[in-house]
Amino acid sequence: MPFVPMCFTGVLNPRFSAGSLTPLALSSLFPIGTVIAGYWRRRLVDIIGIFALVEVAVALIATALANTPVSALLGRSLQNVVLCVVFLVSIATRRPILFYLTRQVIAGDNAAHRARFDLVAGGDEGQRVFRTQTLVWAMALLLKGTFSFALAVSVSPANYLLLTPTFNYGLDVALVWWSFRYGYQKLRLQVAEDQALHLSARHTE
Repeated sequence: MPFVPMCFTGVLNPRFSAGSLTPLALSSLFPIGTVIAGYWRRRLVDIIGIFALVEVAVALIATALANTPVSALLGRSLQNVVLCVVFLVSIATRRPILFYLTRQVIAGDNAAHRARFDLVAGGDEGQRVFRTQTLVWAMALLLKGTFSFALAVSVSPANYLLLTPTFNYGLDVALVWWSFRYGYQKLRLQVAEDQALHLSARHTE
């Protein structure tokens, strides 16, 4: 819901003095409710929830240290830069962030589905695929940060809270579409073999 923070801030702005940073700080807290609700419902801390908490932490620190709304927004533009660094660091590990993110989307909290995903995607080719995807996502996060920084110094806070989420969510949709298409193209043989083995196992039960 890209327009929720903007609408929430629009409601709060008239209740505070001109130039107050409180509406910006309160709008940063919105994702926390979503993360808590998801954990309460599923008893599982998900990767997307962690991303949201990182963004909230950076936004709140930036707002606390800022003297003006513009400086607060400049600080908030670092959210995606911090995540970009996290993504880049994860590329050096055996399982980059996109491995866990894709597994969460495909398998959820189902242990059997997660095990099948690990078997299909955990090989050398899977590692190459998810490293490539993670690198592309890192560059996209850097682009988000650059775009947010440019808006912070060129538009009003209200317009920033409208345009930034719109751009970010649009880019996220494109990234998700590309990731699944690219991942399936590269791992389709492994997926087909897994499906054949799973179907054969079901027939022999």
